Amino acid sequence: MVPLQGRFSVGGGNPRASDKGKTVRGLALHIGTNWDLVLLSAPVFMVATPEEFVEFMAARKPDPATGKPDVAKVKAFNEKTPSTKAQIDYLTQAQVPASYAHAPYWGVNAFKFTNAQGKQSYGRWRLEPRAGLVGLTDEQLATFSDDFLLPELKQRLSKDAVVFNVWLQLAGPQDDVKNPSIAWSSANQEVRMGQIVINGLNDTCEPTMFNPAVLPQGQALSEDPTLLVRAGSYGISLSRRLNP
Repeated sequence: MVPLQGRFSVGGGNPRASDKGKTVRGLALHIGTNWDLVLLSAPVFMVATPEEFVEFMAARKPDPATGKPDVAKVKAFNEKTPSTKAQIDYLTQAQVPASYAHAPYWGVNAFKFTNAQGKQSYGRWRLEPRAGLVGLTDEQLATFSDDFLLPELKQRLSKDAVVFNVWLQLAGPQDDVKNPSIAWSSANQEVRMGQIVINGLNDTCEPTMFNPAVLPQGQALSEDPTLLVRAGSYGISLSRRLNP
């Protein structure tokens, strides 16, 4: 067994965002001492390139007058940026997860893997909840508070561990390993790689960052440009959180 430290989150930069929103959930993991794994509850990233991500964030910058993004700016960006469609469509049709433990998680970026014989392959990580996929209807959501996920997780962990089966989805010859906004086919070969077992909770804020460029032997960054810039941008984000 290898020790790990993880962080569940609700997507977006607003710490007061409602747990009932149709946004991504996040799961980031320190696995042992030399591997960070960062995942989303959607099979695709919201944009294809770092340049699009900068525009994505600018379009969603809150209006000082309302404290909320300008709907017209968000709509205009989405309409001119086709790569946003896949994640929007997925989140629109998916139910809000009833628990962090009932959500699937994907590593939307491809990584390069090299085996002992020197053969190289590309793959994406996927976590499947052992507790099953459970979503909430609109009627059920109306009875929940805006911050139900953490209390639910505390209660769940007081009774049993939260477990995810870990799969590696291998790229096919037709798959674009540089574009995280495009999902790979469910028909692709997948390899079972183990389990993630979470059996305790520390709900204090830790001054740490999960760096997807921290990788174990045999795994390397792919040529995906959004992956290559993540380490630097995460470092800036952490410094701003620690020194507001």
